[in-house]
Amino acid sequence: ARAIRVGSHGFEDNGKSGIPPSYFSYNITKWELNGGKNTVGLPTVNALAMEVGRFPLFLEGPTRYLKTVIDDEDAVNDMYGKVRKSGLRDEELKMYFVSASLKGQSYDMGRMM
Repeated sequence: ARAIRVGSHGFEDNGKSGIPPSYFSYNITKWELNGGKNTVGLPTVNALAMEVGRFPLFLEGPTRYLKTVIDDEDAVNDMYGKVRKSGLRDEELKMYFVSASLKGQSYDMGRMM
């Protein structure tokens, strides 16, 4: 439920699709040095504040959600309809994409596509 509230944002995605997002990133916005060092001698910090980064939709989110509501036919049909209307569906080919468009996303997100 928290993931759906945070939403997913990407190219042509306003985050209000009702489809559970799959991936997030966290950017530390405020920190303090804690006096420690990592294995290569760099200083370590304690995070005091973070921002949630949002990525475009991936098919993994609704797939995992469906595994949790398999006995609720209404929930299954509702999610199926949302995915069909989303950027995860290629109507021309009548198939699904692994992810919505990644246009505008940094390679820093770690994707392997």
